[in-house]
Amino acid sequence: MKPNLFENQQARKALQLAVAAALPLALAACGAAEPTDTGSTGGTSGSVSTAPTASCVPLNQQIPFTLTNAQITARKLYAGAIPGSQAVGTVFVGGAVAAGGVFQGTGLDNSILSMNITQAGGATTTTGSYGYNPYDWMAYQSYANATGYLQVGTTLQQQAALLVQLGYINIPGLSTGAVGTTTSWTTPSTTAPTQTVAISPSQLCVSSIAMTINIHPYYNTLYIGDVYLYLNNTQHGFSVEF
Repeated sequence: MKPNLFENQQARKALQLAVAAALPLALAACGAAEPTDTGSTGGTSGSVSTAPTASCVPLNQQIPFTLTNAQITARKLYAGAIPGSQAVGTVFVGGAVAAGGVFQGTGLDNSILSMNITQAGGATTTTGSYGYNPYDWMAYQSYANATGYLQVGTTLQQQAALLVQLGYINIPGLSTGAVGTTTSWTTPSTTAPTQTVAISPSQLCVSSIAMTINIHPYYNTLYIGDVYLYLNNTQHGFSVEF
């Protein structure tokens, strides 16, 4: 039986729709443009690579990352090989875990996203400042560099392992189910699995990430977005909702 992949997120989705409806007006006001859909499904279009550059970090550990030339449009950050959209900037996964960043977000199952974000020098399209916040430039179309880490909630780790085991996320050598390659990115359930999970989350590793997430520069929060995790050097994985 196919497991329940989604939780009831009606309130969150309603807020997303409201933000989406307001975004074109905000973009038009500042002359910015949201990244266009190129039909990518998380491949290697653009300048980003989803293959690991230094390491593949175990899913049950803090996952450090570095983003270079990510795009920020109307206080929303785009980075990596975003499924269904274009690849933005360069992503490096691995290395030492950075200390807690200025910007923090809490996602499903108490997953944590922490980042320090700086404007990318020489890569700014449009900038400006009202003079009362060092992150005013995020209101415009600009480019940014970031370092941080992601910590995936323990129940999400277990559910991801179950989806791999059953073949809903197809990882060669680990998937024993007959479902085959996934055709869309899903968020695992936050309910503890009732089936036996033979795969340990430590057998899964994150080789690259991508994200689309809103930034509140005044409260230093990351909210309403998704972080996509590419697993075990493949083009398959799952997303964590914030």
